Amino acid sequence: MCHCVREAMMRRDPSKVVGTIVADETCIGGDPQNRHYYDRQKNKHAGKTDKIPVLTIIDSKSGEARSQVVADVTGRSLRRVISEKVEMAQLALHADSWNGYTTLGQEFSDHQAVDHRVGEYVRHG
Repeated sequence: MCHCVREAMMRRDPSKVVGTIVADETCIGGDPQNRHYYDRQKNKHAGKTDKIPVLTIIDSKSGEARSQVVADVTGRSLRRVISEKVEMAQLALHADSWNGYTTLGQEFSDHQAVDHRVGEYVRHG
């Protein structure tokens, strides 16, 4: 999985995506319980996870995925990365119902969101 993410991040296609995109973010990294005792103790009081947040944007027609490491998963950070990769006013955004996407979705021509709280993970059509 990590190899696929790295491979997707290496592609540097300068053209912006148009049409419909699907966006989601995740944090990549190992479970702290699987680390050596010393490493767990060293990061015990850090107050935050040391997993790396990654945003992936998928062109729904071609299936092309573009991923990028982001500083955090706030709406502001996601907007900056998405606006670099796509023409926001000319396409539709499909994402989940997280607040960062809700406010960001207003800048797209269309915004559809699935609601994970009610067990919706995919919407056909």
